[in-house]
Amino acid sequence: MRNLINQSNFFEFMKKGLKTVAAVLGFIAATTNVNAQLFVTGNFGMSNTAGKYERNGNTSDADPHNVFHFGAELGYYFCDNMAFGGEVRFYHEKDKDAQDKKLWDADNSFQFNPYFRYDFVASEKVNFGVKTKLVLGFGKHKNQDEALTKNTDIRFGFFPVLNYKFNSKWSAGIEFGSLYYQHYVSKPAKDDNRKDITNKWSANISLESLGFSVVYTF
Repeated sequence: MRNLINQSNFFEFMKKGLKTVAAVLGFIAATTNVNAQLFVTGNFGMSNTAGKYERNGNTSDADPHNVFHFGAELGYYFCDNMAFGGEVRFYHEKDKDAQDKKLWDADNSFQFNPYFRYDFVASEKVNFGVKTKLVLGFGKHKNQDEALTKNTDIRFGFFPVLNYKFNSKWSAGIEFGSLYYQHYVSKPAKDDNRKDITNKWSANISLESLGFSVVYTF
């Protein structure tokens, strides 16, 4: 019953959020002079987290955590500082046990992410703004015993992004940090009657949130 309530609250939140975004886009489209630009992007990112921790005076190795992702993006600037578009991304995450290398677990997922972007700075060389993004992720989780779960990851939030223009056609970008609301569902592959649901707000400024891109504008 609690999971059903959480799901209901989440989808009501999503419904209100999407209506707000649609209303803002409609107002912008009706009041803005159009200077349209279509662009495509290739993006990637990776991180490797490791180290040591101390507990009760004893120092041990921390479990390594690796993340790798890449994807493509198609977007459309309908004026100098506002755009909408969509991303397609593949994510791979893997954790290993520092004490026993035979113990590990990994996640592989695909994402489709429609977004609206507003640039607070839109100069001749630099664009800095925020993407209001809906993340739709679907993937699988497994470990050394081949225990498998199917995961659905839905997020709605804000993602800062910075672009530097080399010329009128080419630019480089960096996406860093995020603030989002997440609805995450995990289901064992062999048990349709069981599922774990997580609803939460998250703020993330780490290497995992860092992504680089190369942008071509038509």
